[in-house]
Amino acid sequence: MGDGFLDVVRARDISAGGLSVYVPHDFAGCNIQAAVELVVKLPKTRPFMARGVVRHLSAEAASRHYFGVEFTDVPAEKRGQIEAYVQQRLSLGAVA
Repeated sequence: MGDGFLDVVRARDISAGGLSVYVPHDFAGCNIQAAVELVVKLPKTRPFMARGVVRHLSAEAASRHYFGVEFTDVPAEKRGQIEAYVQQRLSLGAVA
């Protein structure tokens, strides 16, 4: 996430406005406001590219670090897929 990083990560949460992802390392060299490119893969859909900006860095424990990313460029069709996925998860009882 950010310059010089290439990570395969798992989302902690997602919304039409952005996502939070766990990362396997600490934040040395990571900058708030850094532009990032993401490949997003939702269940039962093809992966798609999105762009965002790192808005938040945090850690739950020494080994559980995560980034909050605000989407800045997501194709409208893909944003609709994200919204549909979120609504589906909420209807199944997922926590908002």
